[in-house]
Amino acid sequence: MIHAIFLDRDGTIIKEKDYLSKIVDVELLDNAVEGLKILQDNGYVLFIISNQSGVARGYFSENTVVEINNYLKNMLLQKGVAIEQIYYCPHHKGGSVEEYSIDCDCRKPKTGMIRKAQSQYKIDIENSYVIGDKKSDIQLALNCNCRAVFVLTGYGKDEQEPILDSSVSIANDLLEAAEIIIGQEKRHSFDAENSKS
Repeated sequence: MIHAIFLDRDGTIIKEKDYLSKIVDVELLDNAVEGLKILQDNGYVLFIISNQSGVARGYFSENTVVEINNYLKNMLLQKGVAIEQIYYCPHHKGGSVEEYSIDCDCRKPKTGMIRKAQSQYKIDIENSYVIGDKKSDIQLALNCNCRAVFVLTGYGKDEQEPILDSSVSIANDLLEAAEIIIGQEKRHSFDAENSKS
């Protein structure tokens, strides 16, 4: 069973550009690579899960989403970070493109993207994490019974106030999120060892 990190894309790994539609506008957030490397080096498998309702709204095509995702994946790989898989939801029930204007089960905070990952990989969901800058990311984690770290990048500072669940950690960025996760795992291992003795 693998321990997974499910990462939001815009506002968590890369700068929020409000319906990003051009590769030239892809810009990594400060400390993102460092945080991802820490998680990877500690055995976590990295996934990106992203709502991309710009497709349903007619702002850009699904091909554009795939091109940007591939570009980001290759950019991170060149920096020593391997993203196992990228899942995205192109739907929005209020969209203007008919085929994508549906009430799907994959748009966060619904669980479709994580369930798809679970169908393709053996994931220990209770010991996996969602990291994101929106309440929908945190609600997704709670809906899937996995752990959550809320980051104050992207929309995080605006959405921080309603995060009241005591199980949710709050971090300034991905680096601090990684440090929190590794710290929690070390404490969990320490407590488990002590309970045996």
